[in-house]
Amino acid sequence: MGVIKDLEKAFKGLDDKLSQLTNTEGDKIKAFRAEHHYLEKAKEILEKAGKYDPDD
Repeated sequence: MGVIKDLEKAFKGLDDKLSQLTNTEGDKIKAFRAEHHYLEKAKEILEKAGKYDPDD
């Protein structure tokens, strides 16, 4: 259950960051980078929990 809580916490952080951005080009780039960062973070959390294998 710790994995789910870690993921929820990570993606709440992403939601908070995205909610502060506007629809301008600069903010769209920031949103893309934030989303990419949090997807990488989610992969790390899942790898540590043994629930994700990047080779699959």
